[in-house]
Amino acid sequence: FFTWLCDEEYISKNPMRRVKKIKTTKKKKVAFTQEEMERMRIACADIRDRAVIEMLACTGCRVTELSNINQNDIDFTRKKIKIIGKGDKERTVYISDQAMIYLEQYLKARNDNNPALFATKRYPFDRLKKDGIERIVREIGVKCNICAYPHKFRRTLCTNLCRRGMPLQNVAILLGHADINMTAGTYYDADDHTISYEYTKYAA
Repeated sequence: FFTWLCDEEYISKNPMRRVKKIKTTKKKKVAFTQEEMERMRIACADIRDRAVIEMLACTGCRVTELSNINQNDIDFTRKKIKIIGKGDKERTVYISDQAMIYLEQYLKARNDNNPALFATKRYPFDRLKKDGIERIVREIGVKCNICAYPHKFRRTLCTNLCRRGMPLQNVAILLGHADINMTAGTYYDADDHTISYEYTKYAA
């Protein structure tokens, strides 16, 4: 239970960390591959779902943070958003060019007056909530035979940024982590190829 709380960022440290566990096979949590990302993009049913996927992929927002974004929160010129994360802490996330294209197309196609960035497709066009976003991602994953959920996009963004050389401290700020150890230990999927390359680079 405490491991789940830590993974979902309800707590920053696991109080049960020092308690010895029953020995079981530990499965490594992995990020999406580039192939999986492309397959999910192709499987999107419409422009809204594609915009949701692109925003999760480029911002690393928590699903509740994405749900709470309003259209007027977005700086379309600078392609960034100020969001309120856990603990009422404000941080800035950034929108990729690819995400911006689909987001603008989606907003132009909207026929409602809801200030929310993402809304339901049917009247009364309510704000798209956490469970709605989770359902969209899950259904897209089922189409592709991929285990997909919103939080995995955060791990994927973290992994990609770290592999490309972004300092871990800056990645932690971008994701809204108060503890850099959470970024390194829980989110960064350092695969064997990356570790082997880094070892050869620095140790050889």
